[in-house]
Amino acid sequence: MDSGQDLYIGLMSGTSSDAIDAALVRFSDSGCELISTLAATLDAPILDRIIRAVDGTADRISDISELDVLLAQAFADRL
Repeated sequence: MDSGQDLYIGLMSGTSSDAIDAALVRFSDSGCELISTLAATLDAPILDRIIRAVDGTADRISDISELDVLLAQAFADRL
């Protein structure tokens, strides 16, 4: 059954990297509507790893891969 509208959740860590930002949006044939937002603070160890990845301190592919997994787990745990 298609009601002509769909709900989507978008997740990201913004440029400040201090939180996971979430948005619930309804898309329909007539447009889109922001339903709700949430910001979930990131733990200090993950934030530190993000900073090291951005500044080049953690430049090995294994560091970036581990961070990718940690962020995915943080997204799942906090939201």
